[in-house]
Amino acid sequence: MMAVTVLLALVFTAVEPQALQTPDPNRIEEVRVTGNRRIPSDTIKYNLQTKPNDQFNPNVIRRDIKTLYALGHFDDIRVEEDQGKTGKIIIFRVREKKLIRSVKYDGLKSVTNSEVLDKLREKKASISQESPYDPTKIRKAETIIKMMLAEKGHQDATVEATTEDIPPNSIAVTFKVDEGPKIRIQKISIEGNKVFPASQIKKSMKLIKEAGPLTVFTSKDTYFDLKLADDITRIRMLYAEHGYVRANVLDPVVETKPQQLHRTLPFIRPPFPWGIPIPFKKKTLDRYYITIKIEENDQYRVGDVKVTGAKQFNETVVKSVLGLVPGEVFNEERLRKSFENLKKLYGARGYINFTAVPVQDFDEAKKLVNLNISVDEDRQFYVNRIAFSGNTTTRDKVIRREVMVEEGQVFNSALWDMSLQRLNQLGYFEEIKTED
Repeated sequence: MMAVTVLLALVFTAVEPQALQTPDPNRIEEVRVTGNRRIPSDTIKYNLQTKPNDQFNPNVIRRDIKTLYALGHFDDIRVEEDQGKTGKIIIFRVREKKLIRSVKYDGLKSVTNSEVLDKLREKKASISQESPYDPTKIRKAETIIKMMLAEKGHQDATVEATTEDIPPNSIAVTFKVDEGPKIRIQKISIEGNKVFPASQIKKSMKLIKEAGPLTVFTSKDTYFDLKLADDITRIRMLYAEHGYVRANVLDPVVETKPQQLHRTLPFIRPPFPWGIPIPFKKKTLDRYYITIKIEENDQYRVGDVKVTGAKQFNETVVKSVLGLVPGEVFNEERLRKSFENLKKLYGARGYINFTAVPVQDFDEAKKLVNLNISVDEDRQFYVNRIAFSGNTTTRDKVIRREVMVEEGQVFNSALWDMSLQRLNQLGYFEEIKTED
């Protein structure tokens, strides 16, 4: 009889607060989730700030909707209110994104499926099976594949993703590819050049070449705008290395023109005149004609060189490392390398955050470039502790004896580079790099 009494007391105690609870139209009595199939309701509720017994707040509801969308699992989210016994019942109606059941690439010839997958993974647009279907990511993948084909010379390639529903809530994605013709570069014309012959300028271009017997195998006769942009930069560097720092390479003119070519015998890949032509057999193909106009302007020489902000080394030492001699032809490439040498000099003293900024002042009358080198040495660094990780077989003392920097001393970047070289020469580990 005593056990029954206790049980009844517990039941009454549990029910009593519910019965005595005062109705509040703004209090949240319950939070419900409907429409979900794969994602458990508890997982969805865990991400919500809207909780039972809280006061209803539209701003919190809006934040919850944004939070659920950010999970990437839902296409549509709607919130409804219903009146309960003691307050509001908030209902989150969700529609889950369809899962990708399969991904196919139809019509790819110039690139392989694995190359596409690697590129999509690199660009953070990977599309894999059992992942939620995202139209934005699909469109991004289309753009990436088109760019890959353009790099192979198929500028007019088309890529279209089609989908097929698979009940109950899956989808199959197929990328339909039409690569179109591969248009090669027939001729590159250089205009406005007087200092360098066209052959030397074309030689400085490393990624884009005119069609020839070797380009059939290197594919450098295929036009791609980003490659051409890189080669335009190389032309500017060629002029800047010889004092023409204000040379201007105008935007190239790219035209497509039909070109009649002799057909060659089968299996002879290079086109005529390098292949063996078949008499009276010709074909007409589109070819690219690229015109590059150059404004060379004047040649400049090194003028006055001043150094400000240097404390560890006097101006004479800094100038000697820079190696800039007043009166000689100004060379931007040499200036860049001299700054690397200056960084090594300071790095050997522990100033690893050293920076130097050259301010150029052009003397148009004398055709000189006056330089003011602004140095920021920053602070000096010491070696606090040397620790090793990843060496499961080789003992620390074996590694430590190859390290030429010591704890408590000023950090020396030159000795550190030599230490890495010595460790790599042991052959015990994968290559250790400075950034590691």
